[in-house]
Amino acid sequence: MKQNENGNYIIHLLGKNGEPKKNHEVNVHLYHKYQGIIKPILMETDNEGKLDLGKLENIKNIEIENNMFHIEQNPKYVYKQ
Repeated sequence: MKQNENGNYIIHLLGKNGEPKKNHEVNVHLYHKYQGIIKPILMETDNEGKLDLGKLENIKNIEIENNMFHIEQNPKYVYKQ
């Protein structure tokens, strides 16, 4: 998983030999920072095997096909002493 230049999170789904999983349906489970799990979302990869998940504000974890991804959210405010 990586962030693109727009700040959107992108996941590439690849097969055993590294080939992209084109038009592959997956359930995406988002874990909200405060509310816990959000209803699973059914998504489909594009022709390059990519899922564009957007900016994911206040999301701490993503689970796709038994793989868990942790998102490091930078604090919006930094207090200096």
